[in-house]
Amino acid sequence: MLRGICLSPRSAVTLQSEMLTYNFSGGASWIFQPFVKYFKGQVIGIIQNTICPEVEDAIVELDHHLQAMNVSFGVNEVITLDVPLTGLPVVDASNLKLGLKGEFYSIKTHKEPPFVAQQFTLPEQAGYMLSMGMSEFTLNSASFGYFSAGELQALINDSMMPPHCPFHLNTSSMGMFIPQ
Repeated sequence: MLRGICLSPRSAVTLQSEMLTYNFSGGASWIFQPFVKYFKGQVIGIIQNTICPEVEDAIVELDHHLQAMNVSFGVNEVITLDVPLTGLPVVDASNLKLGLKGEFYSIKTHKEPPFVAQQFTLPEQAGYMLSMGMSEFTLNSASFGYFSAGELQALINDSMMPPHCPFHLNTSSMGMFIPQ
């Protein structure tokens, strides 16, 4: 069973005074102006002492979950799907980007496929809650998983051919291909 890896180092969460702005309804009169700078410093201090440690703890907890996350899932009795992260998660104000590599393996052999995954990116989709894509590599690895397990086989005989088909699977039709 594969497990996730540590991706997010514990980072210092800080708030700079340029990040905090006040908006007074109707504007700040000359009476309030001397207090704005004082309160701004107080609010920043409260945020740094209460909210920033909570954000750091949430990052550590997310990191713990990422490390313990199972990245291998049984699809059926023949193949499994491994979905490890390919890089650091990218978080910004409006979205979370995860790079995942979906690869199927045979449960019997767990052999690496004889081909390599190519770079795969999805174009930005503004306004979408979820965007997902599947590369050719993922589909080909599923085929290779079934093949290496001995499950991707087909037995075709002449009785399966339509009667009106000019090509038959017997020696009369295959005579020119089969040496005597």
